[in-house]
Parts: sequence; C-alpha cells; structure tokens
Amino acid sequence: MWRWHTRLLHELDRETLIPMIQPFVGDVHHERLTAFAALIGKNIERAADAALFRRLLDVNAPLQAEALPVVYEAGLEFYQHALEAWHANPDWKGWTAAVKEKTGCKGKALFMPLRVALSGALHGPEMSDVVAFLGSEEIVARIESAIIKCTEGQASA
Repeated sequence: MWRWHTRLLHELDRETLIPMIQPFVGDVHHERLTAFAALIGKNIERAADAALFRRLLDVNAPLQAEALPVVYEAGLEFYQHALEAWHANPDWKGWTAAVKEKTGCKGKALFMPLRVALSGALHGPEMSDVVAFLGSEEIVARIESAIIKCTEGQASA
C-alpha cells in the first residue's frame, strides 16, 4: 500500500504537490517552493518527508541527527578547502574536482560531507541539482555553517 502512495506522490505535478508539502516547510515564497517541490519531489515517500529537506530552504534549519557526525568526521580543514575551492570553481563538477585535489578525498569521503553541508541530509536529490537550486551565496552560507559546526565540535571535545 505504501509503495502505491509513494508512486502516486512521485507522479504529481508540482502545483499539486506544493500545498501538500507547504505545512512541513513553513512560509516560503511560491516561486522558491515550486523549485523546491521540483527538486525533492522524487525523494519523498510522503508529504511530511519535505521537512527532511528543510535545510535546502533555510541554512539555520538543523542537520538530520545522523548527518552531524559526517560533518565532524570530515573536519574543519575539509570544509575550509571546500569553501576556498567553491570561490575558485563555482559549479558542481569543478568544485568537487578541486576539493578532491586539495583534500585527497574521493568517493563517499568526498561527496557525503558536501551533501550533508548543503542539504543537511545523507540522501536526497542529485547534488548538481542541489547546487543549481541553492546558488552561490547559499552554498557559501552552508559551507560556513559546517565550518562553525566543526569549530564548535572541536571546542566541546
């Protein structure tokens, strides 16, 4: 039964999906909410799952609990390199190549910390789509937020 519900949800057009997810993400401008619905639509199993991706709309929204250890494990230096690399290469492909070169990280060790910093979640939409949705200013804000979390984590250790 649940699978059918998910399938129907995935087939909804954005304008039908928007009023279903809006109660779970708060007051968001319609244009932004439309883009958000397009971004997450295939990644939710029920409308309430939109709340899992709230950080895509608000840099101050908390990371999912299981995502925070990824930030700490990646560490301050990783995110400092990521921020520097973003300023030099402000697109997904160029950015990840530069972060890989600077950190030596690859695969999950490269992509998961970036995903968590930007989306607050371990799973979700394609990261190139997330980058396009957020834009440069929002990406910088999220990487800076990860740097702050790492700094706070070091201070409490």
